[in-house]
Amino acid sequence: MNKKDNRLNDRAAGSIVGVLIGDALGLGPHWYYDFEELRKHFGPWIDGYTDPKPSRYHEGLKAGNLSQSGL
Repeated sequence: MNKKDNRLNDRAAGSIVGVLIGDALGLGPHWYYDFEELRKHFGPWIDGYTDPKPSRYHEGLKAGNLSQSGL
């Protein structure tokens, strides 16, 4: 494999890992259409993995789990 192929493989692997991290980060705040409600539950900035709130989408999963798109 040449250097160009290695860079392409690294970029492809990085994009897959990035999608999985983004999916896990979005688990708790997923499907909020009201930004005020989102900020009330999670604050002004989400910078970590969060549990979904009761009676919300993905209820019962834990922070850092993957949603169906990550599975």
